[in-house]
Amino acid sequence: MSKIEITIENFLKNNLKDFDLPLSLEASANLSQGHLTSDILIRYAQKVKQSPEKITNQLIPVMPIFSDDYRVVLESGYLNIFIERYSPELLADFQQIPQSQIYLPLSAIGRRDQTFLRILSLAIVQLIFSQKKAQLIVFGEQYLETFSHPTLDLLTLRPVVNDLNIQESFSPVFASLASSDCRFATLWLGPEQFNKAEISKVYRDSFSSAIGFQVQIPHASWLKDLDQEIIHKYRETNNLSELIKLSLLLSGFEPSTDLFYDEAVLPQRNNLGWYLEVTERRLEVLAISAKAWSAELLLTDLSKPLQDLIWSMLLLPAYRQKAVTKGLVPDFLAKIYDFLDRFNLFFNSPQLRHKILNQTCSDLEQEILAGGLALVTELRAALKFP
Repeated sequence: MSKIEITIENFLKNNLKDFDLPLSLEASANLSQGHLTSDILIRYAQKVKQSPEKITNQLIPVMPIFSDDYRVVLESGYLNIFIERYSPELLADFQQIPQSQIYLPLSAIGRRDQTFLRILSLAIVQLIFSQKKAQLIVFGEQYLETFSHPTLDLLTLRPVVNDLNIQESFSPVFASLASSDCRFATLWLGPEQFNKAEISKVYRDSFSSAIGFQVQIPHASWLKDLDQEIIHKYRETNNLSELIKLSLLLSGFEPSTDLFYDEAVLPQRNNLGWYLEVTERRLEVLAISAKAWSAELLLTDLSKPLQDLIWSMLLLPAYRQKAVTKGLVPDFLAKIYDFLDRFNLFFNSPQLRHKILNQTCSDLEQEILAGGLALVTELRAALKFP
């Protein structure tokens, strides 16, 4: 646990009756609501059968100032952290990827190949960014196989349809979790196959564990009408690099109707591998060296665009962690693009390029350039692009 989590968890234990839930912070989806967040008070309210608002109102009058580096805001059961003075140890825990399992049931995705390929892509990208800390477990009525890395063998998989009930369909999941030492698990399903709440209930009733169990069901409108050329190229490729490129394209927020094969392979922004590669090359031409962010920083002294750029860098590992442990893959890819757009806008400005050439960059500018390049290099290595 981080120092922030330990401090706040002790406060909750001292001020809430029989509080015994583990506190885990994660990166906020919306930075206007904090940099880190937790639904811990909602979960506690469910346990004690009270409203989150009542718990929140109980804590606000006794909540201290925890630190000069960050402030804590309670709102409707959410615990939000606003970091005002950054230091590397505050976010150090997000650099680690915990052991996870990813489940893809062939009998619970649906009949349509386009639906299966988009969901398979999500699982593949989740596996890629796990830094070899996750396993993809694909199973059916007479089939069970585990993958520790992307492979062309995944292209031989096909969805199947049977009449198994929920308990029978997912018994391999629960059996695997029971014998696993992983901390997180994601179950991918097709829309209208099973009820998400019902599956979660079966899980809770049949297997009591501290494992974070997520059921992910993409929306039907996101899956409809995938371009036939993409389906054909995906199924017929004999190149792992192309498989990864297509999986990245199919894992974004864009609905299937807006996707085309050329976006995955041509030199353009929607080709994430190319965008990372060209960003890295531009920096190397300017003789920038990669170095992980190490400076302490009072963020409230900076302009809003500069704060947004720095947070897009500093929180990217936390969004990666959410993608691996909770299956929030489209969110993570959107955060990568947000970082790349802001970072390219920053270092492509004529004023900064003049400073770089004349070696007159400020310490903060050097930190941003070196830290940004380190992130780009790490992402390229994860994707294994040549």
